[in-house]
Amino acid sequence: MSKKFTFSERGGCPICGDGRSTEKVSLPYHEGAVSDFIGTYYQGRIEPESLRGGRYRILYCDACDFYYQGDILNDEGMYELYEHIIVPEGSLAKVQGARKEYFQGHLRTAGLIGELLPVTTPHSVKVLDFGMGWGHWACAAKALGYDTMGAEISPSRIAYAAENGIRSVDINALPDACIDFVHTDQVFEHVADPRQLVGELARILRLGGVLGIGVPSAENTAKRFKSKFVPGKDELHPLEHINGFTSDALKRLADGAGLKVVGWTEYSTWRRRLRMLSRTMRDLGRLDMYFRKK
Repeated sequence: MSKKFTFSERGGCPICGDGRSTEKVSLPYHEGAVSDFIGTYYQGRIEPESLRGGRYRILYCDACDFYYQGDILNDEGMYELYEHIIVPEGSLAKVQGARKEYFQGHLRTAGLIGELLPVTTPHSVKVLDFGMGWGHWACAAKALGYDTMGAEISPSRIAYAAENGIRSVDINALPDACIDFVHTDQVFEHVADPRQLVGELARILRLGGVLGIGVPSAENTAKRFKSKFVPGKDELHPLEHINGFTSDALKRLADGAGLKVVGWTEYSTWRRRLRMLSRTMRDLGRLDMYFRKK
C-alpha cells in the first residue's frame, strides 16, 4: 500500500485571490477516468486508495483568464511525487537520450539573453535558471559565457548539475536586484503560489533585467469543456500541472510584480523579431513569454 496523500484546498484564484472562480470539472482521484490515467501514466506507482478523498477540480477565473486545480497535494505530497514517484533515474535517462533538437533549443533560448540585454562581456551578466532540473539549460547559458547559477529543490538534480559545473543557490538568500536574467521553464504550472514566486523572482532582478517564463499553453483549454472532459498529459495534467496559463494570465501575474511584457520590437535583431512575431501567430502547445523589470 503506497503512502496516503493529503490534499489542500486553494482558497481562490492564485493570481488575483478572487474566490468566485467557476468550477469546470470535479472528478474523484481514486476511481474513474482520473484514476485510470494516473495508474497508466505513473505505471502503478500510485495506488488509487492513496488518493481517496482528493478531487481533480479545475476552476476558471474569468478576471485573469486563468485555469487552476482547486485541490492540490500538500508540500510533503509534492516532494514524494517529484522525487520518488517520478523516478529520478528515469527522468535523467529521458533527457540524456533526447534528440539533438532538445539541446539546440537550450542554446537558442540561452541566446536570447544577448538579444534582450545590452551584453558586451557575457561573464559580467548574472543568470539564474530557476527550477533548473538537471541543469542542461544552465549549461548552455554557461557555455555562452554567462555567470550562471541554478535553483532547484531536488537533491539528485542539484548534485548532477554540480557535477557539470552549475552551482545551486537559495533565492531567498540572494540580495535584492542582483540578477540580470532569470529563466524558468516548465516551473510555474507546478507551483502552489505563483504570485509569491513571481514576486520573489522580481525582487532579485535588477532594473531592466528580464524574467523568461515557459509553460504549457492553456489558450485553447476552453474548447475542452465543450465536450466530455478527459484528463491527460496536457496543460491540466492531474496532480502536476496545477496552473493553466493563457498569455493574458501570465501578463496579469507579472504585472502584479512590476514586470512588463517584452514586445517583439525590443529584440535586438530583425531575424529574432520576425521569429518571435511569427510564434505569436501559431499554436505551439506552450507559452514562452519574457518580462522586463521597469
